[in-house]
Amino acid sequence: MDTQRAPLNVLVSGPTRAWVRETAQGQKCGEGELVEAALLAYYQPGATPETEHLLFARMLAVEATLAEVLGAVQALVSVIETLVQKPTPPKIASYEEMYGHAGQD
Repeated sequence: MDTQRAPLNVLVSGPTRAWVRETAQGQKCGEGELVEAALLAYYQPGATPETEHLLFARMLAVEATLAEVLGAVQALVSVIETLVQKPTPPKIASYEEMYGHAGQD
């Protein structure tokens, strides 16, 4: 990666600007470094050794979300099954009921 720094002029909301400033101070790094690391981690999570673990973290987050969705769907199916009553199956007529007694003319 090119180590030469160049300015990037972008407009962000006030809260985002404050978050970048506070986070950079907390991490003891420059705001540009923080933004660059965040962009690389988001768009190329496994591209560098520093961001490789983020790809795995993203996969785990997706897996956890899918597990939550599956749990919600299973709970919904359970509720629907208790609300919907299965109809009683129709009675199957016997031979006598359909044709009468055999041998009667």
